[in-house]
Amino acid sequence: PATTAPQTPAEYDAVWSAWRRAAPAEESRGRAAVVQKMRACLNNGNAVLNVGESGLTTLPDCLPAHITTLVIPDNNLTSLPALPPELRTLEVSGNQLTSLPVLPPGLLELSIFSNPLTHLPALPSGLCKLWIFGNQLTSLPVLPPGLQELSVSDNQLASLPALPSELCKLWAYNNQLTSLPTLPSGLQELSVSDNQLASLPTLPSELYKLWAYNNRLTSLPALPSGLKELIVSGNRLTSLPVLPSELKELMVSGNRLTSLPMLPSGLLSLSVYRNQLTRLPESLIHLSSETTVNLEGNPLSERTLQALREITSAPGYSGPIIQFDMAGASAPRETRALHLAAADWLVPAREGEP
Repeated sequence: PATTAPQTPAEYDAVWSAWRRAAPAEESRGRAAVVQKMRACLNNGNAVLNVGESGLTTLPDCLPAHITTLVIPDNNLTSLPALPPELRTLEVSGNQLTSLPVLPPGLLELSIFSNPLTHLPALPSGLCKLWIFGNQLTSLPVLPPGLQELSVSDNQLASLPALPSELCKLWAYNNQLTSLPTLPSGLQELSVSDNQLASLPTLPSELYKLWAYNNRLTSLPALPSGLKELIVSGNRLTSLPVLPSELKELMVSGNRLTSLPMLPSGLLSLSVYRNQLTRLPESLIHLSSETTVNLEGNPLSERTLQALREITSAPGYSGPIIQFDMAGASAPRETRALHLAAADWLVPAREGEP
């Protein structure tokens, strides 16, 4: 039968003291310290209870009813008691939980990563932040309409439910996703690397970070004008769409690209090694001296490699730092004006010409 929740400090203390006395020897000190924290929390009216890294395998049946934040990471908990009704934030990462109790209706933030969780209970309608990466989830419940942050990486998800319209950040890397649902119009960050995606849906105009490396993408949709990070290495891309002018980081290594589009002048990092590039855009040498470029592992013609050597070794060169294969380097030729050297990589070598 259900027991009546404690109403007075003395009633709480009786429950907590019994829990402390029942501790295994190796847990005795940790439970005693937690009881002290709960007593102080009750006596001082503190709304935050933090009992992380206390070596706990259980919690007492009753926690202070008034607390709004419960932080209990890095213990050895396999279950949780009934949760305080006013709870707004629950952080129970790094435990051994396989399930959760009923969640309080006013809960706003739930962080429960790095547990062996296999399923979630119904989620409170007002939940704003849900961080549940590093579990063993194969499906998700209906997501609350006001959810703003969703982190479900390192699980076993084959699909995602409909995404709430308020969602700003979605991290779902290292799952088994083969497709994505429609993305909310206000989404700003999307991380879906290490999945089995063959395509991406239309990208929202507010998106500024897209990480989708190690998938099966053969093409990309139109990129939002404000995109700053595009990380799509390890796919099957044969071409890229027009690159946004705000782009700062472009990682496209390990694809099947034969050419690059015009590069934004503000690009700071370009990694395009292990592709099938045979020529380069002239915009490459106009990038900033702070920009790093990796072109290694591409079948660039000797003409293009010679042009790269001439340009990057010319007196007064102030372009990007470029890594490229030196294989096939020949004796230095007569140095030419930069614009003439650059022109060589814009025109494919004639058949039989190096």
